[in-house]
Amino acid sequence: MLKPQIIKARSLLETTFEPMLYIKRITTVLLLTFGLVVAANAQPRKAVADKIVAIVGDRIILHSDIINSILDIQRQGGNIPDSAECLISQQALVSKVLMLQAEKDSLPVTDEEVEAELDQRIRYFINQVGTQEALEEMAGKTVYQIKDDARESV
Repeated sequence: MLKPQIIKARSLLETTFEPMLYIKRITTVLLLTFGLVVAANAQPRKAVADKIVAIVGDRIILHSDIINSILDIQRQGGNIPDSAECLISQQALVSKVLMLQAEKDSLPVTDEEVEAELDQRIRYFINQVGTQEALEEMAGKTVYQIKDDARESV
């Protein structure tokens, strides 16, 4: 007589806990899905720091260089045409080609000579605008940044 009671008890337990097992399974699946969605959205997005617009020999032209040139013209009150990005890209390409050819044709220049030329240019610009602070304000850059921008062309 015990066996039928045990079987009844088991079937009673199974019918009582079956919906709870079903709810646990659904809850587990939902939590796993939610966890995967959160993990997928938490992945760092790839950010482009800069783009290479062109390569001339061993030199590159960056998109930020072109944008900075446009901003420099704008700060100086120059007229910026609609095709400014294209025109400045073209000028940068020509400049890089000329620099490569100049390196092949020219005599070597020391770092001291380059620094002396940069200092002379900065003094000239300061004389034109009045003070170093006025030059920095007009250029939107420090003297050191102006030198760094001009160093390659010198």
